[in-house]
Amino acid sequence: MNTSDWGAIAFAIAIPAALLLLAHLASRAEQEPFATSAPPISDDEFMAALPAGTKRDIALKVRRIVADQFNVEYCRIHPDCTWRDLGAD
Repeated sequence: MNTSDWGAIAFAIAIPAALLLLAHLASRAEQEPFATSAPPISDDEFMAALPAGTKRDIALKVRRIVADQFNVEYCRIHPDCTWRDLGAD
């Protein structure tokens, strides 16, 4: 292999890697505003925003799962946040 072959290989690897990095950074940029803009709320405030009769233990388990799966602080998960707010499309 000559030097131009190595240059072509490096270029072929660098472009997709750069695109992946940009996509990752763009998705993080979309999540950051939510992570800082949604004010923290307590479990009691969370439950007060849900319809009457909602089972507390189930609602809070779902809240915990969503927070863990989307890597968002538990206290920032609100009943009215959308999947898009959390970074899911």
